[in-house]
Amino acid sequence: MPDRPYFISREDFRKAGDGGPDGMVGIPQCQRNTFLAHDYDCTYVLEPAWNEFMNRGGGRKEVDDIHMSRQYDFFDAMLQNKASVQGPYFFSVGIEFNGVAPEIAPSNRLMMEYAIRRAATAPLVFSTGPAVADFFRRHYTETPESVCYQPDFFGGLTQKWKPASYPDTLEFEGPAGKSLFQKPDLLPMYHYDYGTTWDYPDWGNEQFPRNEFGYLTPGTYDRFDATPRIVDTRGFEVTRTDAGVGETCRITVRVTAKAAQAGMALALWDIPRAWRPGRGWWSVDGNARFVPVRAPFTGNLNGILVVDIAEGENLYTVTIATPSRTLKTTDVTIGEAIEGRVYPRDGQVTAYLWPCGDSPVTLLLDLPEGKTARAYMAPEGAEKTCGPGLSRFQLAPGGWMRLVGLTAAEIPRYVTTP
Repeated sequence: MPDRPYFISREDFRKAGDGGPDGMVGIPQCQRNTFLAHDYDCTYVLEPAWNEFMNRGGGRKEVDDIHMSRQYDFFDAMLQNKASVQGPYFFSVGIEFNGVAPEIAPSNRLMMEYAIRRAATAPLVFSTGPAVADFFRRHYTETPESVCYQPDFFGGLTQKWKPASYPDTLEFEGPAGKSLFQKPDLLPMYHYDYGTTWDYPDWGNEQFPRNEFGYLTPGTYDRFDATPRIVDTRGFEVTRTDAGVGETCRITVRVTAKAAQAGMALALWDIPRAWRPGRGWWSVDGNARFVPVRAPFTGNLNGILVVDIAEGENLYTVTIATPSRTLKTTDVTIGEAIEGRVYPRDGQVTAYLWPCGDSPVTLLLDLPEGKTARAYMAPEGAEKTCGPGLSRFQLAPGGWMRLVGLTAAEIPRYVTTP
């Protein structure tokens, strides 16, 4: 089902349908990381209660801004995703379960206080579900198109078999369908075609084995055999080549198809050109259109290429006429032993670091004069202020740490392993 408010189809509540004054509007409970919530656990979402109580997401016992940092990262990224959408951008935050555990109520309050602080400077407003539904019925005759770029805000966490490191994901949804991508794939992992008839009168998928929590384990079933059906992309071969042409970048996409498919979405990751607001700085040849996407935190230009594929050979070109730009990353690696994610937010940089393998790893932090950082080791997350000189930390398999105060460029310079 869509991750943002949508008009519910009369065929299936998971499918977008007709809008207008008589449209029924569906509003998801909270913004998800669609892949993680689908494959591992529904708690990988923008909701403070589950981040700490179920996933120990902040790795800090004390309920404060450090405890909440992953949720703040997630929230900030959603604000940044607005840049890739022409109209209003809607997302939901789950504020509930105040009585389940002592830390949940203060976590929820911190989340709301953070949102209010951000609204003082960001184009952010708050609404109720009925007001959003009324807005949709008055302004849209179909579900508006939107995109959502998400890095892994839960890096280092392995609750419910989630891998410690997970690729960036990209969602593209609208009245014609929904596409879900994992970096660096050009083809979507899931492409739901709303132009086809959906007839799924029961829950379905009983033929697949499930784990003890009721989830289908990734890699143990054929996703093309699950319902609702997705487009079988095994019949497509897609390649991409980039070339500088004068002051522009020309991206050529070739698709060899065993069958035709209208409205297919392809992902163009990490285009080495500057993102700009507005239109007029790209052009497309072929039966296609281009949707630019700005990645949160890095500002990298990505894109969705929506194509009508004919059987046989297909050729599309996208020409980008913005200045060349060096790509940035939120990934960080320390030799072959440690990896992590780095997110700049609210005037500081937070790094989440974890061991790559199944053995304990010693992390050495050697800071020069005049440099300090704060370290928080999961699961208790007690603060340790590290000044000039050598500090030593032990990262256990499945464990991780947070490091605040160093940039992505400084981490490989000051953080090493023996």
